[in-house]
Amino acid sequence: MLTVEDQLDQLQPALKPHSFTEEEDMDMTRYEMMEPMTALPAILNNNVSDSSEKPPLLDYGIPLRGDVLKRALQNLLGDDDSKMKFVSVTGLLENYLSDGFRYPLRIREAFGTYTESELMVRIVDNYTPPDRYPTKAEMDGLKQKLGVDLEAKWYLDKDMPNWRPN
Repeated sequence: MLTVEDQLDQLQPALKPHSFTEEEDMDMTRYEMMEPMTALPAILNNNVSDSSEKPPLLDYGIPLRGDVLKRALQNLLGDDDSKMKFVSVTGLLENYLSDGFRYPLRIREAFGTYTESELMVRIVDNYTPPDRYPTKAEMDGLKQKLGVDLEAKWYLDKDMPNWRPN
């Protein structure tokens, strides 16, 4: 069994706990090097982690490239953009993509998406209880709506990229 320290040592630099100076806090380089992960290391899973700190927020989902985002909005709105007067585009898109899921999906900004928008569809995060993870049918439906054959991965959320005290 690996110790907490050993598990932390195995993380990529963007995910390791770090005490920031004010200058380092403004430097986003370490986050921009984030590589999406196909599996969530236990130390980053808030449901099972033995760490004395809360891990950074990691989003499990699919990146939204510009063409995918445009196609999803066209499927949703068609030629009638009058809906945009009452609801945010993000809210409309979240509602459209969430149809067919047991729980709502969210549009998030994340490091490592390698898209021009840095947006992604978050299905769950590393604080989500395992019983809320998506089924294969839900994932297939989302991929069909987006018109992509990408596998969901874990990305570092831009709003909470750091470890925090418990």
